[in-house]
This record gives sequence, C-alpha cells and structure tokens, in this order.
Amino acid sequence: MACARTLLLLAFASGCHWLLPLGPGSSHQDLTPSDALVDGTSTPDGPPDSAVPEDLAGDQPADAPRLDSGPPTCFTLLAAGTGTVQGWESSFDGPSPGSYPTDGWEMFWDGSTNNTEVVDTQWHSSPHSFRLESTPTWKRMDGKKIMAKQVTGELMCYEAWVLLEQQPAAYIGFVWHQGVAGTGEYAGILVTTPNTWRHVMYLVDLANDSCTRYIAGAPQKPSGCGGATARDSFTHFVVGTQGGNGHAYFDDVKLYWVE
Repeated sequence: MACARTLLLLAFASGCHWLLPLGPGSSHQDLTPSDALVDGTSTPDGPPDSAVPEDLAGDQPADAPRLDSGPPTCFTLLAAGTGTVQGWESSFDGPSPGSYPTDGWEMFWDGSTNNTEVVDTQWHSSPHSFRLESTPTWKRMDGKKIMAKQVTGELMCYEAWVLLEQQPAAYIGFVWHQGVAGTGEYAGILVTTPNTWRHVMYLVDLANDSCTRYIAGAPQKPSGCGGATARDSFTHFVVGTQGGNGHAYFDDVKLYWVE
C-alpha cells in the first residue's frame, strides 16, 4: 500500500491516511462548554464571526530554524484514549512547485487563482508549503471533505503551521456553504500577525461543542466551538485567507479523529 509506513507515524509523506486500533490507555480529559461562541456565519469577503483570533506564545520568525512544537500533538492526545485514530497529514512535499496539492485537496472559496499553489520559497518543514491568496473582496479557502456525522467518536483534533505573509488574516477550521447566503464555520482560528510561523492546534469535543486550544503544548481554557447548528452543518476542513488581498502559507497540516 502506497501509504504503508513503520510506527514512526509522523514521518510519512503527505497524502497518507491510516486507521490505528489503540489499546487501553489513560482516557482523555472530559471537556465542558465555557464562554460559548455564537453559531458561525460568514461571507466570502469577510472573516467568520466565531473564529478565534490566535495569539500564540513561542512563535518563531519566518526565517528562523524550525522549532518543534513539543508534546502533546494531536495524535498523542487522541492516542491516549481508546478507540481507533483515523486521519491524514499534508506536508505538500510531493507535488512540484507551481502545482496544486494532491490527495483530496479541493477549492472551497475561489478567491484568487493566481499564486495559489505549492511553493518552495517558504516552508516550515523542507522543501514545500501551500500558498493561498485572496482577492480584494473574496476569500480563498481550500481543504478536504469531512462531516461531523462521519465521525462516530467524540473527538477531533487539527494542527498546522501557518505563515501570514500579507494581512488581513489566515484561517483554519471547518466550514460549509449552501449558496452565498448560507455559509458558516465551526471551530475556526484566525491568524492575524504577519511574517511569523505560528503553530495552530485545536482539540474539538463534538459531543459537548467544546474546543481547547493548545499554545506551546499547554491546554488553554475550553470554549464553545460555534454551536450545534454549525457542528452539524460543516462539510470541509480548510485553510485559507480572508478577502483583502491576503496571502498565507500552510505547512504540516494534520487532521485526526477517533472512531
């Protein structure tokens, strides 16, 4: 199988999917809703209403050597419980510079078709990253299909490295749209500080609509993710940029969930 690897799980190439049966382990900490956010709504030219601005400690300049985010990771958080961890990673190192990512990536909001591609000019882990660019009035978001009803377990977790090269903001999280009027997001984060690689990591408790952000490996106070309507509506997990000629780079994007 093309994605077969040894148990050095986090060292495989982009595009791999897997199912890992897990034995008994320490159960995850139950999360309770706190400071719930309203159901997320958005338009193609503006930021999602319930996306959380990201203010991360331990950032590194864009030209600094790579620094590991340190434990825990999304995988280790979910693997500490029982069940089966399923997910994917995209490092964008397989496709050639100037091409579009493979392994299931697709456009969600069209934004700019210029310079939305795999590049070798910026990266967190060598040699490539994925660059996206918006127009003055239209956001650009790309991602993979995933719905909450496909996840039989309670937990999901995503993480990524994000470099915002030009404001207003980069976005990562779950989204849906039913025509321009019916759009929204769930468990999303906005990155607004430019020219710094930032590590974004969110643990999502679907059963309780509760999100826990991790900063430099430490869990923060749980908060609402966006409401039951948003949770039951999202169709994609995406990365992207807000309208306003923003552009950003994404690397080592990972999404996991428990079955």
